[in-house]
This record gives sequence, C-alpha cells and structure tokens, in this order.
Amino acid sequence: MASSGKSSKSRQSPSVPDPIVSGEDVASAEIKKRRWLSMGTVTTVLFLGTMGGMAVLVARSVPELRTRSEYQFPLAEMQFTPPHEWMPQTILQEVLANSGLPETVSLLDPQICKQVAGAWERHPWVKRVISVKISATPALVVELEYRRPAAFIRVVDGFYPVDEEGVLLPPRDFATTLTDRLPQIRNISTIPQGSAGTTWGDPIVTAAVKLAMTLAPQQDMNRYWSKFQFQAILAPVGQRAATEEPIFELETAGGNRIVWGKAPGADALEPAIDVKLARLAEYQTRFGSLDGVSGKNRIDIRLFDGISLQPLSEIQYR
Repeated sequence: MASSGKSSKSRQSPSVPDPIVSGEDVASAEIKKRRWLSMGTVTTVLFLGTMGGMAVLVARSVPELRTRSEYQFPLAEMQFTPPHEWMPQTILQEVLANSGLPETVSLLDPQICKQVAGAWERHPWVKRVISVKISATPALVVELEYRRPAAFIRVVDGFYPVDEEGVLLPPRDFATTLTDRLPQIRNISTIPQGSAGTTWGDPIVTAAVKLAMTLAPQQDMNRYWSKFQFQAILAPVGQRAATEEPIFELETAGGNRIVWGKAPGADALEPAIDVKLARLAEYQTRFGSLDGVSGKNRIDIRLFDGISLQPLSEIQYR
C-alpha cells in the first residue's frame, strides 16, 4: 500500500477562483450578457415559429393515406380457412351479411382486423378465430377453427345437430339424408336453450355426446358404430337426482338394448371403455351379431365378471 507522502490539500482539486474585475468591466459584461440573451430568445422564437409553420404546411400537403385506392380492399375477397364438408360453402357471404361492415374497407384502418375477427366469431360454425392478418399482397387473411358435428339429437319434429361440446349447429345446413352419418341420440326431454352456436344447456346431452364420440371417433362410423350395428344412444327416461350420472343404453338394429352405463370418464368403478368394447366384440364373435340370440334382449356389459343377458319382455320400460 503506497504511503501518502503529500498533504491532504495536494489530493484535492483546487476550485478556480473568480477573476478580479473592475466596476466598469462588470457593467460592460452585464450589458453584453443581456444582449446575447435577448438575441437567443428572438432566435428561439423565430426557429419554433418556423418549425410550427412547416408542420402545418406538411400536414396540409400530405394526403389521407387511408382513403387512397391502393389501400381499399373488398371484404368479399378476403382469404379464409376453407370450410369442411359439413359446412355451407357460402359461409363468407353469411358472415359479411351479418357483420355490419361496408363492402370495401381500408387496410390502414387500425380497427379493421378486430372488426373482421368479431364478425367471424359470431358465426355458429366458427369455434375460434385464430388470427386475422394483412398480407403483403395486400389482403385480409383469416385463420379459423371450425366446429364439427358429433351427433344428431332426435326430437319429435326432427333432428338437431350438435358438436363435440354439445353446441347446437345450424339445422338448416343439414339435409335429412345426412342423419345416418353420425350417431343418433334419443329420449332427450329438453330443447335447446339458445340459438345455433350456443350450448344445448342439458348435462345429459353433453354426456351423450361424449359417448357418441367414443363410438364414432373423429366421425368414423365404421370403427364401432356400424361394426356393432348400433341404431341410437338412448338417454335415461324418468326422474333422477340432479347429481346422479345418467345411465345410457344402446339400441341395435334388431331391437336389443346394450346397457353401456355412464358416459366415458364419469365413473371409475365401471369397466374401462376398452373392456366394454372387447366384451361387445366377444359377444358378436360368439353369436354372429349383437342380435344373434333369439328374441329381444337386454345385454349388460357393466359387470366386472362378464355379461348378463335378460329378455326385454321381463323388463318394464317406460
């Protein structure tokens, strides 16, 4: 450690003292100072005034870009995710007809992407608007996720299509000839609580749709539904406690009743889905079909030790 051979004063930067001036010099310096300040103030005012005037002139001379023709875009030409085979191919026209937007918009409008997204979100076939972008073309490009039908609910007057979440789809978009392409659900005592695009509002419908998706995964009817010749999912009839999970049955082409039990995932005490399907396959192999045993029967596949068979004539159904 170096020793300090100098005094503390030598380590300090000495402050520079003011020069000694005479009275006349002070007065002369003060006059010069005021002149420079006055000139600086005038110069600053002139500069700011000039800049302000230039800004006004520039603002007046620059056109409103949003109204220029190269930024105008017809909404009927927007690009969007192609609709799947269940949907109407006129979905864009339907969205625009109910959007409240003009036929042509400016791509420089900061709200246009938000407004277009809102118009698509209101359509009952649209599950989610993923993005709305303006491409370099330029054009509006919309990426969408659509709803897909999972089942048809049979009512007195016809059928209602619902998606995998129990959301009602527009019945007008389905011909009656299409109702055999998805599982049918019967014995639903409620009606939709809202318009197309909203949930049915009945937990039994939600549970029945889960079973429909199990028996026709990704709309594949051949996987299980057609293989076992199912005709309908039968919801329970009659009163039940609000907290009680519904017990579903499956009706076969020959009129047999398969007691499936609760919806998938509703009860861990019942045999797993794979076990139930394996029992159905075993029964079909043994008797040729689920209707192979003479007469109409109630086949219960919920038991842990096998399958029970009981003639329907011995059971009183409502």
